[in-house]
Amino acid sequence: FFETGSLDFYNSMTIALHSSASFTEASRRAVHLFRTTLRNLPRIIVANRLDVTEQQARTAVKREFMKYAGVRDVALIDRLVFKGETELEEAVKQFAVRGGILSKYFPDLAHRAPPLGVKQIAGEPPMSDLLKDFYRS
Repeated sequence: FFETGSLDFYNSMTIALHSSASFTEASRRAVHLFRTTLRNLPRIIVANRLDVTEQQARTAVKREFMKYAGVRDVALIDRLVFKGETELEEAVKQFAVRGGILSKYFPDLAHRAPPLGVKQIAGEPPMSDLLKDFYRS
């Protein structure tokens, strides 16, 4: 499932604020970021154990990009692309926290279910099996 070649790209990736010469160049970079993000969604969903479908993730990415569809300032587009590249790198390398990803991009799902491996007992906060065994010993 995980392609070693595509992960190598992100392991050696250095992100730098790029100054686009024109609106066309900045737009091209934004489209490239959008497509790269969509290609990496399956990996991000699995690696961060997100309880969302790929279609829900695609919709969230599209919604985030469409927020800034009207921006025409080249410098602002460059900063937004830089921010997007940084967030993508953090999600791919698992620097981003699962709860942070859910609350930012899926606010309606953020408090829906505990992460995998955690069972919730009515009236008690969620506790993993590891903690239950620890407290029993």
